[in-house]
Amino acid sequence: MTRAVRLIFAVAVLAGCAHSGTTQAGPAATAGAPAGAVSAGAVSAGAPADTDCGTFTLDQGQEFPRDAARCLVGAANDNRGAYLRVTRPSTEGDPIPMTYRAMADGRVEVVTDTRQDQFGPQRITRELCSAPAVTDAGIEFAGCD
Repeated sequence: MTRAVRLIFAVAVLAGCAHSGTTQAGPAATAGAPAGAVSAGAVSAGAPADTDCGTFTLDQGQEFPRDAARCLVGAANDNRGAYLRVTRPSTEGDPIPMTYRAMADGRVEVVTDTRQDQFGPQRITRELCSAPAVTDAGIEFAGCD
């Protein structure tokens, strides 16, 4: 297994382990991660915890949670760690989980898991994106690598 594939697999496993199975319908939580959760950006003891901008499961046609998008984009713009988990349905209704992680350098890591999308590529992708902005569609970036 290549190092990049192992890293993507590890991120996916950690994202799955930290998921509590709950859905927030209201404004995003802006406190630290829930007890027992693994902070996606915690590097060492004594490092500040990443802000939890929420975990959401959207239905077909449901809008991206704007408060959660503002939480993540604000953290990225302030060079603070934060994470947001959003599961959207594909056109056919298959769940597509996405994890956004704002990093201390202002970039946002976006991990998309399309393995449950029966008509999609069925893989996990990881992109590092810059200049996040809140839009009507959710979060958009100036560019991603």
